[in-house]
Amino acid sequence: MGWNPLTSNEIQVKQPTRQELWQKIKDNLDYLYGTMSPGGRLQNGSFEVDSDSDGIPDGWTQSLYPGGSGAYETMAPAHGAKAYKFTHPGGANNGGGYLESDYIEISDTNVPMVDFMIKCSAAGMKNIVRLRYFDKAKAFLSSEDVYSSTSNPTSWSRFFALGTPPASARYIKIDLISGYTDTNVAGTITWDMVEVSAAWSLAIKSTVTLDFPEKNPGTASYVDLSSISLWVPPWAATLVARVRIKNDNASDTTYARLKIGSDLSDEASTSGTGSWENGTLTLNISSGNRNTVVTLVLQGKRTASVASIHKTRDANDASGAVDYAPASYFSA
Repeated sequence: MGWNPLTSNEIQVKQPTRQELWQKIKDNLDYLYGTMSPGGRLQNGSFEVDSDSDGIPDGWTQSLYPGGSGAYETMAPAHGAKAYKFTHPGGANNGGGYLESDYIEISDTNVPMVDFMIKCSAAGMKNIVRLRYFDKAKAFLSSEDVYSSTSNPTSWSRFFALGTPPASARYIKIDLISGYTDTNVAGTITWDMVEVSAAWSLAIKSTVTLDFPEKNPGTASYVDLSSISLWVPPWAATLVARVRIKNDNASDTTYARLKIGSDLSDEASTSGTGSWENGTLTLNISSGNRNTVVTLVLQGKRTASVASIHKTRDANDASGAVDYAPASYFSA
């Protein structure tokens, strides 16, 4: 449903008031209400409006998988008076279904951020948030899954996800894929408060320097070498650290990684060269670790006897500091 303007003839003096006119006014008010729901540019992101009473939120298209069903959730929504749910009945090749949004305007220079809330009756269901990109003529370009999980929350939880639009992308659509058919787990997933906004980078302005001393891991299993307290803003998605590692034994390999809570970065490693090697560690921050002070832990391990992990400010500085900066900041 879109905006349907009133005509001059419909509001002429002494023109009889007809049911069709009042229906148009109601539909336009519903449309305006939907556009003011979370996300602004995403119409009816909280699924509140169903002006034609067909059981499908205005501004969304519903599709069902074999055996699946979709319906409004009004008993315990997360936001407003309504949420939307799909039920997977179980059985091979069966599924729930998905909602597809209308077109949303974007630019390939502004990273889209999707903010949504979900809960599942069975954590092992396969659920996906998929972004599909289109050019200015609304021709399909590509798609990406910004959320794909078979370990979903069983109570209302809020997630943030960033997209990477291809060159010439001017529109996106959001697919809320619920109980995907490749996973035979029966259950119900409920969605609410879907928002879309433009992300923007603050990486350079937000660089901080953290000091870690040089240490030898002394073990073939990861151990904590040092830690420091770090405030993670509510919009931090990914943190990136520059790391340098030195190994003096030609038959040895040294590894380093970062940890916040249960979140682990990728590994940086070097073999025995006797010189400092540069690496980059990327740590994705889970939603539960945002907008709080967390403990950032440097971990290391080695495969033989003489190895050390060292954090430095840049490639020419072995003073024991690290540039640790958010690589992707975004604002809701």
